[in-house]
Amino acid sequence: MISEIRSYFKTVIAEVDPDLKQHDRFFVSDDIADTKLEDRYHLFIGTLVTNRQDIDMNGTVNVSLKFWKNGNNDEISRIDTAYCNAIEMQLKLMDQSRLNQDDFVKSVVGTNIEVRPDESNDNLAEFELQFSITVGYKSY
Repeated sequence: MISEIRSYFKTVIAEVDPDLKQHDRFFVSDDIADTKLEDRYHLFIGTLVTNRQDIDMNGTVNVSLKFWKNGNNDEISRIDTAYCNAIEMQLKLMDQSRLNQDDFVKSVVGTNIEVRPDESNDNLAEFELQFSITVGYKSY
């Protein structure tokens, strides 16, 4: 079930920004070098709240998507482009026509996009997108 959420996000992220590669740890640690974070993304699937509707189960889960981009020589332009990619990801993830093709993920609501400088490198920007996802599955 969780892998279906992760797969849905991975598909959209690859479509919008194929340079982004998944960070391969469950948590993002402060001791990871910023050079290893550049062009990486991290998907954290948080708390799941479940309720029953007749014989089916529905749940709402909070998901945080973080990715890092380096401004390098053309900082404003590169960060603006990354911000536009974040907006495009949010819109595509919430696209109901995509969700209608999925048996598990029923709805995606993007709640916010936050951009901040990385604390260890002022050329590296961290983008964080927050989502609330509704999933549906049958009880056993």
